[in-house]
Amino acid sequence: MTFTLCALSFTELIWVHSMRYLLLLFTATVLLAALYLAGLYAFTPYATMRAELEAANQQGWAAIAPLALPRLAHTATRYAVLRGTIGLALVGAIGGLVALGRQRIRREARYLGRDIRLVALALNCFWHRLGRGEQWTAGIVLLLILGVRCWFQTHSAFNPDEAVSCDYFVWPGARVTASFYTLPNNHILYNLIGGTLLRLAPANANPELLLRLPSLLLGFVGMGIAYAMLARLISFRVATFSLGFMELAPETIVYSIGARGYGLQMACVYALFLAVLVLRRGPALHRLAWTVAVAASVAGFYLIPTFIYPFLGLGFGLLAGVVGQPHGKRRAAHGLVGGGAILLVTGLLYLPVGLLSGWSALLANPYVERLTATHFWTYFGPYYLWGTVGVLLGSQLVMVPALLLLISGGLWLIRRWAPAAWWPVAALAWTTTLTPLPLMILQQVFAPPRTLHYVVFFVLLLAILLFEAAVRHVRLTGRLAWLGLGLLLTAYAGYRVPRQADTLVVDRAFRNQALHVDHWLRAQRPRRILTGLNGYNLYLRHLAIVRRQPLLPVRLVGENPATFPSDYFMLMRGRTLPAWVRPSAVLAYEYDQLLIYSPATFADKQGLKTAPGQ
Repeated sequence: MTFTLCALSFTELIWVHSMRYLLLLFTATVLLAALYLAGLYAFTPYATMRAELEAANQQGWAAIAPLALPRLAHTATRYAVLRGTIGLALVGAIGGLVALGRQRIRREARYLGRDIRLVALALNCFWHRLGRGEQWTAGIVLLLILGVRCWFQTHSAFNPDEAVSCDYFVWPGARVTASFYTLPNNHILYNLIGGTLLRLAPANANPELLLRLPSLLLGFVGMGIAYAMLARLISFRVATFSLGFMELAPETIVYSIGARGYGLQMACVYALFLAVLVLRRGPALHRLAWTVAVAASVAGFYLIPTFIYPFLGLGFGLLAGVVGQPHGKRRAAHGLVGGGAILLVTGLLYLPVGLLSGWSALLANPYVERLTATHFWTYFGPYYLWGTVGVLLGSQLVMVPALLLLISGGLWLIRRWAPAAWWPVAALAWTTTLTPLPLMILQQVFAPPRTLHYVVFFVLLLAILLFEAAVRHVRLTGRLAWLGLGLLLTAYAGYRVPRQADTLVVDRAFRNQALHVDHWLRAQRPRRILTGLNGYNLYLRHLAIVRRQPLLPVRLVGENPATFPSDYFMLMRGRTLPAWVRPSAVLAYEYDQLLIYSPATFADKQGLKTAPGQ
């Protein structure tokens, strides 16, 4: 009896310390965020900030045409509020750390260091317990994933979305990156990392390669750590094949090399998932788990606000997992406090966007508008269950029935056949897969498939867990299980990776076309070029920026007659030449699908120009 009471008292003490550590972690995170924001804005006068934002907005209109950019919200008063709030956060965080005391902070830091050493020791012991064949398998899988990423990185061209991120958010500087959002393509944290690399690199370094490196390298490191942790917490075979299938999926390959935030956000999802698994188990390693959860969540939100989908799913899974367990109410309270702290820090980081660009720019993406109830419910099933599943998982005829069966009956079979230790993993994967649906129904939007790409991992995890449960239930030998999954992974990679490689042809053709057009136009020394092609307007500007050349005088126009003279008008083959160009225009240049027209008087002097081989 005495021993039981002591054990309960000890556990109670752990949960009390857990709340104290959460408060310390929150205070330290606010301090870091406030220091970062103070470095950007504390010494910058409003006149400078206004000029930078207006210049970015003036340049950005062409990137979103034909949609209109909203007006920037900045004023001197709002800028003062921003700086004042940053100052208050800084003072409050420093005051909070002083109140906690140096001795307590050092003690908590020692405990955190102990947790890190314990995890490192556990992973090291786990690695040495693996057989030689399993170690070779892990190495081959990781090399295969890295090799596929490097090959696609080498052979793929910078696409227009990456070009927009580079030209309108990275090059203008960190203050603009952290506050300019009227153009909805700003993955702030990723662009800050890319901008830092650009400014530290030699002048002759390849800007496009530098901007892609964070996705390629940091994303791979995050995936590798998740692989090791997942193998340790569940099983080596589950980790190998769930991540193997995930990392060879076409969308994952694209995001893992692109100069945008989706690849790094997936690493944040892995980290938060593993942290929640540890927190659901009990108080052991809670300091490290909460540190990882807070860091991954804040980073995920600062990469892209759509991190709200996996965050809510995993947060709900954490709360549902502790209900009914010892100290369940207190653990749920810790989860709510931790989640609230994450959202508060995220709000502080996005404060420059809200006060200078406007909260509507952040919360109302013009590409994803709220639909009417009739339209939303009419196309809800076809869009999500058919279209999105097709993009993320492949053939709908196979994957839609498989997904429905997995979600409806797979969890029940895992509960019956799998070891009890696997149930929290399966339940968390299931809730995280389905939780976005209520939020999307409340929003009444059709979210792009890329924002739900993380769901593929949890679907695959459920599928592999079900396979493992079935293997144990029918007592299938381990070699046959490895062989079956290995053949399936090989067939999957052999089918989908080459098909994804075929899509590179389009991007490379677009870039080659733009390079030829750029070379020809520069040779003509035009005074003004008009175009109705938003993609070429953006890409010609991007080529000039990354090659450090003067910008071509390209202007985007609509269907209305131009009120100013021009030397050329660019048009895609098959599109109708505007009436105000047609009377005097003649074809001056053509390359593949691009046509360039010139007024007759100018074209008569130059003659018809075609690219080599045309």
